Amino acid sequence: MAVIVTLVLYILVMIGIGVYYSKRASGSEEEYYLGGRSMGPLVTAVASGSTGRSAWLILGMVGTGYLFGAGSIWSVGLYALTELFAMAYAGKRLRIFTEKMNNLTWPDYLESRLEDKSNLLRLTAVLIIVVFYICYIGAQLKGSTKMFSFLFGMEPVHAIILSAVVVMIYTMTGGYRAVMMTSFIQGLLMLVSLVILPLYLFISNVGTGIVGRIMAIEPMLLNSPAGAASNAWIAGMVLIAFGSWGQVHILTRYMSTNKVSEMNKAAIGNAVWNVVCAAGACFTGLLARLVWESQSALPNSDPELITVVISSQLMNPVVGGIIIAGIVSAIMSTIDQLLLTTTSAITRDLYQAIINKDASDRKIVQLSRIVMVVCSAVAIGLALSDSQTIYWFVLFAFGGLGAAFGPIFILSTYWKGMTKWGAFVGMVSGLIITVLWYYTPSLKNMIYELVPAFIVSMAANIIVSKLTSKDRPGNVDALFAQLSTYTDA
Repeated sequence: MAVIVTLVLYILVMIGIGVYYSKRASGSEEEYYLGGRSMGPLVTAVASGSTGRSAWLILGMVGTGYLFGAGSIWSVGLYALTELFAMAYAGKRLRIFTEKMNNLTWPDYLESRLEDKSNLLRLTAVLIIVVFYICYIGAQLKGSTKMFSFLFGMEPVHAIILSAVVVMIYTMTGGYRAVMMTSFIQGLLMLVSLVILPLYLFISNVGTGIVGRIMAIEPMLLNSPAGAASNAWIAGMVLIAFGSWGQVHILTRYMSTNKVSEMNKAAIGNAVWNVVCAAGACFTGLLARLVWESQSALPNSDPELITVVISSQLMNPVVGGIIIAGIVSAIMSTIDQLLLTTTSAITRDLYQAIINKDASDRKIVQLSRIVMVVCSAVAIGLALSDSQTIYWFVLFAFGGLGAAFGPIFILSTYWKGMTKWGAFVGMVSGLIITVLWYYTPSLKNMIYELVPAFIVSMAANIIVSKLTSKDRPGNVDALFAQLSTYTDA
């Protein structure tokens, strides 16, 4: 009963936040899509973490820690460092550039930064965003089915619809500001949950020879830095970090910060959040071996249910209820921004920028709410039809976005020589390699598809840009000059 009460209160608070910001969100596109560029460093740090990690962390990463032990740690350090660099360095440049060029979305930025008047980059980016983000949303919604089905015996369709409707209500009504504030609260809940869970398992087993017991169950979990994982798997885990540079919903966080001068604080806070939460997830999975020695002993034989089982069956009901809210937070904290990003791609970057340039801000905001319902319906259908695990389904979408946009983010903020043709070929090649690699079993078993796709995309971008140097943007020198003269308003 305590779990149900906690969960209901949490959902009501999230909806209440959306309603609270509804009037403000209807005022302008900048407010609806970027919160008026007014987000402080603490909110940016925690909201970026919760949005980026989601159910992949609190469900999928715990399951990975259970299966691979020490090997799952490899992804933690590097992605914390890459996101630290992105926010403290490249992210600052993106924030300055997008303000100076009055860009509200990632496709806006590509078109302005590379002076593309043909809509080529905008249309390509919109297509990639819509396809991969719908997959991403579907994966997050699928995460809700495991939890709600296990706890309450809900049918998958009911669990998915419940999750989608709650997120849709507060995102549609409150826009970006509501998304950020709910993501901030959700991030704090995730942090608390992933500190409590491993501590609970550790304290419960103190004095029982924890290390020896784990070694007896599976020596490879602890007796090497690699744990039970292969070298190729480790390489893929480490290089997952570079995919964070291409996640548009994270890049949007950089664009919405209130002061460039405070982005270092946000970067440090985000790194701390990432390390603590990821380490907590990995060690929760590893220590869960002391409770369920083999996968067949787990409920439904599913390692991704470990967090749900511990909080609902082993812990105090009140504490367990808080952690269940943390799991729901992990799912919702990403779906809301994914929905908003997908919606903006269709309404602003396609409809307003190409089809109806005279559409008012109010009309675009209204249209966005309609499009959001349609996108949610498509994602619901995808979630119900797919059988992949949360972890790998998210990684597919993450890899496609990382390969398509990651190299562009870095090159566009540091290299004056990039051209629109380099960006276009980089996006397309990253997309193609991701899909081909993912659906070719012999290649997929070698290494995570993001790794070759990111390398090919980066190389293609540089080579083609050099070959088309005559198309170098004419505004680039003046734009880069503003990096040294910019001051916060």
